[in-house]
Amino acid sequence: MDDTTPHTFHDFSIGRPRAVKGLFQTAPQVASMDEFRILRHSNSSSALKVPDGLLVGSGVCTADASIHPQEVYDGGLGGKDIRLRIANGGAGQSKFIAAWANAFIQYCVEEGIAPPFKVAWYLGDTTESLGFLAAGEVDIAVTYNDAAEKQACKTSAAVQRVYGFRDHFFLVGPTSDPANLKNCEGDVIAMFNRIVDQGNKDLVTPPNDREPVRFLSRFDKSATNIKESELFCAIGQVPWALAYSKWYHQYPRFPLQALRAASVLSEYTLTDKGTWLSSTNEVRSALSTFAEGGDTDPNDPLLNPAHVILGAKAGPENQVIWKKFMEWVKLPDGGQKVAKDFKKPPGPGGAATVFLNPPDSLPSRLSSQQANLVLAAHLGLEQFEVVNQPGQLNHLLREREFVGNGDQSALLLLVDEAYAHDVVPSTFKPSFSFSESQSESLSSFLQTCSRRASHVYTYVASEPSIPTQGIPRTLDIFSAPTPANEAFLAEISTLVNYLDSLPASDRFAALELTGIPKLVALYGRSSEQYTLATDTLRAAIAAALVDKSVRLALVTYPPSTQRRSPLLADQSAKNTPSLGPVKGLSSCFSSFVSCTDATNDCSGHGQCTNTTRAGQECFVCACTTTVSEAGKLQNWAGEMCERRDVSGPFVLITGTVITLILLMGGSVSLLYGINGQELPSILTGGVNGGARKE
Repeated sequence: MDDTTPHTFHDFSIGRPRAVKGLFQTAPQVASMDEFRILRHSNSSSALKVPDGLLVGSGVCTADASIHPQEVYDGGLGGKDIRLRIANGGAGQSKFIAAWANAFIQYCVEEGIAPPFKVAWYLGDTTESLGFLAAGEVDIAVTYNDAAEKQACKTSAAVQRVYGFRDHFFLVGPTSDPANLKNCEGDVIAMFNRIVDQGNKDLVTPPNDREPVRFLSRFDKSATNIKESELFCAIGQVPWALAYSKWYHQYPRFPLQALRAASVLSEYTLTDKGTWLSSTNEVRSALSTFAEGGDTDPNDPLLNPAHVILGAKAGPENQVIWKKFMEWVKLPDGGQKVAKDFKKPPGPGGAATVFLNPPDSLPSRLSSQQANLVLAAHLGLEQFEVVNQPGQLNHLLREREFVGNGDQSALLLLVDEAYAHDVVPSTFKPSFSFSESQSESLSSFLQTCSRRASHVYTYVASEPSIPTQGIPRTLDIFSAPTPANEAFLAEISTLVNYLDSLPASDRFAALELTGIPKLVALYGRSSEQYTLATDTLRAAIAAALVDKSVRLALVTYPPSTQRRSPLLADQSAKNTPSLGPVKGLSSCFSSFVSCTDATNDCSGHGQCTNTTRAGQECFVCACTTTVSEAGKLQNWAGEMCERRDVSGPFVLITGTVITLILLMGGSVSLLYGINGQELPSILTGGVNGGARKE
């Protein structure tokens, strides 16, 4: 049954919160880490089984995978049993599901419908929420896609669908507006067409007086990703299809991080009103809104209505609860009043994102205290943690061996969010985010981990320093004695030395990668130095991912003016003279046409793109991935993208850091001692062995 009346539209306005004491039910206090270990290993009746393959993109696809509630509410009345299970994404994160749940519990008790009880919220995007619903793991799904919702009703996975509330989408982009969207008279379809048209033109003739047109997509099955895909399809475009459009930036991150990246990279993107208003002034000041959903036209393409879907497999023992909820959400003085009066609690301006390997099944958002505990457990430092505040972390992690109890090592890395896309391998998916407005506290956390590790691990990496052996030939572009070069070389040296020691057990390293932002300040983001540095770091992290002897935690933090290098204040990439020899300039062409002609259009395996080498603007081949008739993916390398790139499969097969070093030429510790031997470098386009010259 599709009951979408009454259509009383209410907005998700953002404002100051109304404090309601005791509405958020929390788990019992955990007095120690030992108690935490026991609690988290126990079975939880609130855990739901993940339908096979539903979360495969997040690494959760086994038959016995389960997730736990993100939050549980009791309306401040002290109920004991969970009698209603709701799946949703953004509305739960904005605390609206909490407002609905608490008000509904109070209504049921006041009306004598039921004694005090609890409502559990499970985090999932539209696809995941409907999957939970179809499997009978939740009773209710609050989702944002009309077609998917109606299909659930048609297939009998759902039995009722009612209107809940509405949010709005925003199309935002750089204030300079390189695609000239402001002249589209508010027509969002025309704006998307302009982005495609100008983005393609900028690839052919890169602009010299402005940034090129690019669009950032979250590319994560979220309602935002589905909406942007619908808008592209409406103009007959699928920029994500192979060979995907190079102006289409795939950035699968959480909403706040995606919006921040768009502001840093000067890219257009689609976001929702709640995310926009929850972002920092720094982010919003770098972007302009060019289109937003309105309140007058129900067919507005940027309107983001949410519907409440009742599952066919909702628990029959709680029929009185979920049946009454479906009625209550439509009442003008019930669910609709809560939506009208809702004020989103203000949150911190930034959030840190945590990547864990091996991955763990965790809620996508944790408090800073919870994040600290999870990281300590992942790194084998849990014995130093004492939890004195109430929380719900005791059921968040699956049972596993701790690092300190096994023959494993641990590695902690901190990376500026602005450069994470270029440093973090695309296969490394985020585990969760947590509020972290001051990145300095992360530096303090890193130092604390190193001190504690000295009492747990036999070997703890020392502070990064330039090795005395000299600079390997593959990295001689960083030979100039500048703070930026020295910072990068010290960090990559420490990282590679640590990886070289594996699979030896009982080793720990913690590094903050400050060299990358310093290189950007000195040379610019399109420079050869930046490309080589980020490729080297990304390859090193990829090697750590395939090494089963190391537990890796990578934390990206929001860009902060306090963390900027002093070089940013007085250096300009455009005015920086060449600090080293010009390398490979013969393969960097003066124009797009000359590059295309000389490389036979990059051998059909890439596209010529502009870059900076030795302070000169020129064009080189950017190689892509192709798909054979058999469906196999193939990467390409070389100055003309003429050679098959076998480095990825080779690293995966061997799983050793030594293989990585021989392929990418990024070794600091091994190459110093190989004086006369020319070794190949995947970063410079070669993958074949070199000969030793005597």
